[in-house]
Amino acid sequence: MQEVGILKEQTSSKKRQRFMLKTNANLQIARQSKKMKLTKNAYLTKSLLDFLNQYKTQNIFFFGRDDE
Repeated sequence: MQEVGILKEQTSSKKRQRFMLKTNANLQIARQSKKMKLTKNAYLTKSLLDFLNQYKTQNIFFFGRDDE
């Protein structure tokens, strides 16, 4: 009976280790994707601002011109 208890303990610890590895990997992936999203958003915002500034200097507006 004692051997069975030891075996159970070993398998549960292996399962726990596997679970910890999985969650750790998932956390790293999540952190990385969050960083990527943030940098992507920052890049998009900057490119959008550059685009708008370029059009502002050329006096072209999409929302109607002040021709009056």
